[in-house]
Amino acid sequence: MVPRSLRLGYLALALNAACGGNSFPAGSAGSRSAADLRPDKWNELSLGGDTRCANGDPYAFWVHPGTTKNLVIDFMGGGACWNDATCAAGDFSQDVDGLRTIVDMGYTKGIYDRVRKDNPFAQDWYVLVPYCTGDIHWGNAEATYKRGDSTFTIQHKGAVNARAVLDWTEKNVPDPARVFVTGCSAGAYGAALWSSRLMKHYGNASVVQFGDSGAGIITIDFFRKSFPSWKAEAAFPGFIDALDPAKVDLREKSLADLYIEVAKAFPDNRMSQFNRTEDKSQLLHFARMGGASSADWTRQMLASVQRIDDATENFASFTARGDGHCGTLEDDFYDIEVGGTRLVDWLRRSLDGKVETIPKR
Repeated sequence: MVPRSLRLGYLALALNAACGGNSFPAGSAGSRSAADLRPDKWNELSLGGDTRCANGDPYAFWVHPGTTKNLVIDFMGGGACWNDATCAAGDFSQDVDGLRTIVDMGYTKGIYDRVRKDNPFAQDWYVLVPYCTGDIHWGNAEATYKRGDSTFTIQHKGAVNARAVLDWTEKNVPDPARVFVTGCSAGAYGAALWSSRLMKHYGNASVVQFGDSGAGIITIDFFRKSFPSWKAEAAFPGFIDALDPAKVDLREKSLADLYIEVAKAFPDNRMSQFNRTEDKSQLLHFARMGGASSADWTRQMLASVQRIDDATENFASFTARGDGHCGTLEDDFYDIEVGGTRLVDWLRRSLDGKVETIPKR
C-alpha cells in the first residue's frame, strides 16, 4: 500500500518504442478485443457495468501487446483505507484520471524496460490492473465513513474491477505459455489473491505469482476491522476449502495462510515475495493499524516468510536490507542483490522453475 508521497515514484515509469505484432488469437469481451489493440503502445479499455473507482468515476485498464506468448498481469498499488481516519485522509487513488496521465507518459523502468536484454519480460504482453478503490483489489462494498460532522461514501469495488479485467484477459489471451502475476504494495495483495483464479483458469500455463513489497504484516484485529468495510470475503477462492468463506472464518486468517493454501492447491505453479527489512511504506501502514514498532514489523515479516517457506515446496522469497519500496518498478531492479545474487536473476530462475529462498538458510 503506497502513501501519496510515494505514489508518483511508483507510477512515474515510461514506455518505449514499438514491440511488434500480436501473438495471441483475438477473442471478444469488454469494449474491445485483442485484435483491436495497437501493438506499439498502451491501450486503454473501459469495461463499464459495475466497475468503478472509489469516488464513483468510471474504471478503465491498460493492455500493451507483446511479441511472445508470455503474459504479465500487474496489479497496481496506491494506498488503502478501512475506517473513518484512513478514508478521510484520502491517502489513496480514487479515480483513474491521474493514472491515465502517467500511463500515457509510458512505462520504461524495471520490469517494463523493453530495451534491456536482461529483462525477462521485455517482449511479453502486459495487462495493467489500475487501483482506485482503497481495498487492495479485494472489495465489493459501498461504505460510508465520517469526516468531522459529515459523512462520505467510498466505493470499495476492487474485486469487481479485478474480475472484469481478468474476464477480458482470459477471453482475449486464451493460451499463454507463461503467466507472471505481480503487483507492488497494495497490488501485491491483489496478485496473491487473484493468482489462484489464474492458476485454475490457465491450467496449461506456467503461472508464477510475485508479491513485491507486500508482506501483509497486520495487527491482530485488522481483518476484523477491514473486512466489514470491504466485504472482501466473496473475493476469496471458494474452490480451495481452507479459503472458502462458507467454511472458514477468514478474519482469523493471515496473508501467510493465503500464500500457503494457494501454493498447496497448485503445486506445479510458484508463489513468491520480495521485501526489504525496513520498508518505510509497509512500516507506515503497520503504524496506522496500531503496530508497535519497526523492529516488531521486521520480526513479524521474517517470521511470516519463514512460515510460508516451511509449509510449502513451491514458495520462495528474496529479502534485501534497506527501507525502499517496490523493487520491480525502478531501474534499481537490476541492481538489488543479496549475497551476490541479483533480484532480476533470481526472478528469472523462478520463471524457469527453480525455487530458491534468498538469503539462503
